[in-house]
Amino acid sequence: MIRRGPLPLRIFLGFLQFIEKIARAIRRETLNFRIGLMTEALSDEERMQVSIDAYDQSFPLNRADAGLHEWEEAWFGNTLPKAPAKLLIAAAGSGREAVALQGLGYQVDVIEPATAPVNHCKSRLAETSLVVQADFADLTAAVLEATDNSASRLADSYDAIILGWGGLAHVLRHDDRIRLLCCCDRLTKGPVLASFFMDPHASERQQVSTAAKVGSRTGRAIAGLRGLPQNREPVEYTEWGGFIRHLRPEDLDEIGKVAGRIVQWQKEGGFPHATFVSVDE
Repeated sequence: MIRRGPLPLRIFLGFLQFIEKIARAIRRETLNFRIGLMTEALSDEERMQVSIDAYDQSFPLNRADAGLHEWEEAWFGNTLPKAPAKLLIAAAGSGREAVALQGLGYQVDVIEPATAPVNHCKSRLAETSLVVQADFADLTAAVLEATDNSASRLADSYDAIILGWGGLAHVLRHDDRIRLLCCCDRLTKGPVLASFFMDPHASERQQVSTAAKVGSRTGRAIAGLRGLPQNREPVEYTEWGGFIRHLRPEDLDEIGKVAGRIVQWQKEGGFPHATFVSVDE
């Protein structure tokens, strides 16, 4: 509210408020255009790099000390083998799960692609823990094709694998999710725990504004010139974590089937999560 004052001052202050409102709207629509453009114009590999950079720049490193959520405590307690089992946490972020599980007596190795979280993991985990800067593509290449990369340093087997909070949703292609789970199945005969996003209308809501629609159309034109595949899976862009794919139950059932795993939907509540267990268990 503008306080009473001389008329010219009130007019001037009102004009400033009007300009600020316009500036906010311009910034918002510019962001919407940028999101629409990036979503369509970038390859999936480029989208992944944008996501890694977003985590590197915005991920709150103090979350490593936040501990486990109640639903994670119940899930891990009911699903993981007893400590001191050896765990791999992939897409570990700043190490929130890893630090907590290490405190419970587990042996923990982690991989994480973003530099700042990796450095934080190294400062928080025991020297016996292996902290590797690598993404899911590096992991699958090292395990399934014996590619020599940073993920090659990991152990040959683990008692269980955790795909870090929401990590599976950053694997944007269905075939790559299958490869990831097959990779995990190669590394462990124990459970593979995954949490993910499940909002089927998220990508539609992101295309509501005119600026986002114009950005998307421009991006599709650029994608066509670049020869990128058409009709890719819909994704959502977030400022804090880049691109994510909201998964459906049938997505998880199919990748589990191909990898020889059964999907056990968890009932602890909280964030969507499930466990892939071997058909032999």
